[in-house]
Amino acid sequence: MTVGTFATLSEASSAGLAALKAIIDQPEAAGFLLLDERGWEVGNWTYWDQVAIELLGD
Repeated sequence: MTVGTFATLSEASSAGLAALKAIIDQPEAAGFLLLDERGWEVGNWTYWDQVAIELLGD
């Protein structure tokens, strides 16, 4: 899981690469949660959402 506010683009890039590796290694555990500046959820997605889209269509 990658969580945080990053001070530099390099830090964000490193965290993103680590998250991508985790997704490749365990796609069934993949997902994201988008939070606004207050910490409230504004969006999410999981591997299983993608499976449903592929099986059922948009």
